[in-house]
Amino acid sequence: PAHHVHREKQHRERGVVDAVALLAVLADAAAKREYQFTVVARDTGDTPLATEQPVTVTVKSSQISRPQLRRATTIKLGGPMGPSPIVFSRSDLAAAALADSNELAFVVTAVASGRVEKWDGGRWVDVSTPPTSANPRELMRHLSRRQIGAGDQLRWRPPENAGSTATAFSIRGFDGRDISPGESAISVTAGLPEA
Repeated sequence: PAHHVHREKQHRERGVVDAVALLAVLADAAAKREYQFTVVARDTGDTPLATEQPVTVTVKSSQISRPQLRRATTIKLGGPMGPSPIVFSRSDLAAAALADSNELAFVVTAVASGRVEKWDGGRWVDVSTPPTSANPRELMRHLSRRQIGAGDQLRWRPPENAGSTATAFSIRGFDGRDISPGESAISVTAGLPEA
């Protein structure tokens, strides 16, 4: 019986993953209004089950508009790189967006060099370290720390050997409903001294 329960759980989990993948395909093909496919359910139990059912999905929205970002964004400093950290606001990161809106926030998806921190109102909180738990509450806290919206500040501490240009971190745009299909790598370039 325990093996049967485990097998049922695997099938349910795989079904959830397959459903999420299906929704991603639907979201990516926004120009199409109707989709037809066949759902096949199979079980490897004592009495094998195999059933097919045609399904039609109609998309009510004629256009799904996801935030679009440049693949790479360079932010030029007014002075040298380091040793002081570089502070970014949401509007600084908006340079990565092809079209900015008040609803658009950014999520730090990866740190390429140095250390990235977010101001939480009382102290700088690390957002560079990946989560260590799959607990949903912990993952949501981690996502919240990495999201930069209106009024938020992010700072990047460059590595000691950063040079005059360094790739700092990558971001995705998030408008409260949809996330950008690709990331934008944020690079920082030191400004030239005034002559």
